[in-house]
Amino acid sequence: MRENFDKWNDEYWVHYSDVAYLKPRIEGSQSYYSNYAIVAIYLFPQKYLETLRHKTLAHFFSKKKYKILVKLKLGVKIFDLSEPDKYEQFMNLRYRPSSIIVSKIKELGYDGIFDDVGVLYHKDEIQLAIFDEKNMEIIKVEPNDLKRI
Repeated sequence: MRENFDKWNDEYWVHYSDVAYLKPRIEGSQSYYSNYAIVAIYLFPQKYLETLRHKTLAHFFSKKKYKILVKLKLGVKIFDLSEPDKYEQFMNLRYRPSSIIVSKIKELGYDGIFDDVGVLYHKDEIQLAIFDEKNMEIIKVEPNDLKRI
């Protein structure tokens, strides 16, 4: 089932990290796919985490030290992959280096990518990749309480 960004953007977003601040990066950047992974701050909707603690998410992020709760600033423009035309545009760029993908999406005036179909870094997760930490307000930083399932 396809989701859309507006459905999920009414609350807070969560970022898991080993550092207590926001910084765009790739998790596991030494991997074979690092040239193709989007360099960004990966966020998950808080209400998604509260209703469905997905096994992939819990397995990967339970190892992180911090849970950072953020809210997007007003005016942030999101490239929503739930929209068929945007999905097609993204897939036409998919196997180019991430720097090209990000620069093309920024040229179109977007500050991040909403993914509900698993084409970004974490498969099968509803996620948001924001290119610049200036587009978010940190609400709270706390120890990570996510448990492995």
